[in-house]
Amino acid sequence: MVVGREGQYEKASQVPAVYAELDGAGHFEVSGDGGRLRGPVTAWFGSKLMGDGQARGLFFGPNCDYCGSSEWSAFLRNAKATQG
Repeated sequence: MVVGREGQYEKASQVPAVYAELDGAGHFEVSGDGGRLRGPVTAWFGSKLMGDGQARGLFFGPNCDYCGSSEWSAFLRNAKATQG
């Protein structure tokens, strides 16, 4: 069992779950305008709160856009997130 940040991700088997770490991000990455996390966070909320299918495709489904992106040092999805 992983302890720490990934621990909660691993416990989420009943819902789609995504765990991501932005490569090279520091503690203050989100200061000011959100930095490189502004786009992904906006897409996450658009997907979840507004039902935006295009934004959902960044995280979910078999060929998600963020899955193979070099922006992330870690990008993990559970089985429910992989299914879409």
